[in-house]
Amino acid sequence: MKNFFKTSSSSQTAQFYDALMEGEEKRWTLGKDTRFNAVRIARRASTHKYFGNVVRPHLKENDVVLDFGCGPGSFLAVASLFCQKIIGVDISQKFIDSCDSTLRELNLGNAEAQHIAPGNLPFSDHTFDAVIMVDVLHHLENIDPNLREVCRVLKPGGKMLIFEPNLLNPMMALMHALDRNEWGLLKLGTPWRYRRVLKSFLKIDTLAFNGIVIGPESGIFPLISDFLDLGIIRPWLGWLMPKIFIAGIKPDKKD
Repeated sequence: MKNFFKTSSSSQTAQFYDALMEGEEKRWTLGKDTRFNAVRIARRASTHKYFGNVVRPHLKENDVVLDFGCGPGSFLAVASLFCQKIIGVDISQKFIDSCDSTLRELNLGNAEAQHIAPGNLPFSDHTFDAVIMVDVLHHLENIDPNLREVCRVLKPGGKMLIFEPNLLNPMMALMHALDRNEWGLLKLGTPWRYRRVLKSFLKIDTLAFNGIVIGPESGIFPLISDFLDLGIIRPWLGWLMPKIFIAGIKPDKKD
């Protein structure tokens, strides 16, 4: 079973998302029109509550930020409000084309997008003050080399801000199990597994359940997140939220 649920290769992932954006691939739960309408997602109140308000305390006005795996630019657009400059990169050319369109539509002068090949990032050591990754980690074909490369371009003391699906949420578990391109989550998906993967690279200072819902347009899903986020409910049922947020700091030097 472990070998059956194999993470897609980088080339398979890029080809899948290129085809999805072109309408050649379909998803029964997380289709292009809802999941990848970047402007709509960037303007959602729930996006600002569960993403904007969460990353803002970790960013400074003069920060230069990398959005690693930026997709069509939904979260890059929101993060651009809190930093001096943000660069989004992705291995899908169609995502980058869509991200460029998002930046033009929202008139974001401090943001740009670049298509990259899997492997080495086209940036010098210690370029960025922070790196954001939303729904990226479980797609990485080789997690350690990718994290090592991301850490290379992150300044010592810089922040890595990661949002990943929560496998403890039954709906997230089902949707990812039914989508071959999401099978990488089945090896991760829980707080302790993310901590185990990241501890060699970062000093983790925050690991919390989070309410971002990127996919279905129905308003019921943000309402469920809001319910689970209530002060009286969160201690008991907060673990059912759809996402996990991890904030880590790159050590100034190796211990």
